[in-house]
Amino acid sequence: MSQLNHQDPVIQHYEMHLTVNKKKPDCTKVCLSGKYGYNCNVSCEERKCSGNSTCDRNNGECVNGCLKGWELPDCITECRHHTFGSSCLFSCTERHCKGDKSSCDVQDGVCQDGCQPGWTNANCTEKCDDSSYGPGCVFKCYRRHCLNKAVSCNRLDGSCGGECENNYNGIDCTAATGPENNRDSITIIALAVVAAILFVLLIVSVLWHFRSRNSQRNNVARQFISSTSPDRTEAEPSGVDSGSGYVNAGQTNEYEQLDVLNSPQNDYDKITGV
Repeated sequence: MSQLNHQDPVIQHYEMHLTVNKKKPDCTKVCLSGKYGYNCNVSCEERKCSGNSTCDRNNGECVNGCLKGWELPDCITECRHHTFGSSCLFSCTERHCKGDKSSCDVQDGVCQDGCQPGWTNANCTEKCDDSSYGPGCVFKCYRRHCLNKAVSCNRLDGSCGGECENNYNGIDCTAATGPENNRDSITIIALAVVAAILFVLLIVSVLWHFRSRNSQRNNVARQFISSTSPDRTEAEPSGVDSGSGYVNAGQTNEYEQLDVLNSPQNDYDKITGV
């Protein structure tokens, strides 16, 4: 008969509970509700069962299996031997994590720094499908510009395995060169030119507006002066001297001394001496 493996955590768990009670058990009583196992020392609440499960008083088996990261029939032991996931079925060594220092949690085995090229999902255990490639499968095969359209898409680097279309290069023919590479620059320059033209038009419009307003103000001032000045053609006598147009050429008279800005009444008072 083979000996018990006392290094097994389950055996150690039960032996620990047996040593608590130094009195030799007589095994005549059924486990109370919520207890199971050797000497009824294991609590059903300690199990990590998936979904609802009855608690068998013999071994506390979880009828629907364990939560991720737990194993054994009663689901009280975390995944061992560098495994993870549901029922600890996945090996940490089978992951394809970027780098080699990523920890391996017992629930999901998440790769902390992402995946190697050609692999995806949180623990990097799923291959890229035929339409994607690269780290995390984030690059799409249809975006390549391979000269041979029928070439397969390498899931690691998307290599075309041959020449690229014009204006493209790189192992996956996605690096643009020539006119295609300058498209964004041309667009930016065109927008800058349009913005400059609009700015110049705005300045011209503002200057024209101010000039128009000043012209209107000058016209109003001229009209005001004209409306408040007497008609000098009526006050001036008809002249016979072709040189001056006045009778007394070379001399000033009272009319010539009038200020056009004075009111008619003030001019009248000045002439009459009133």
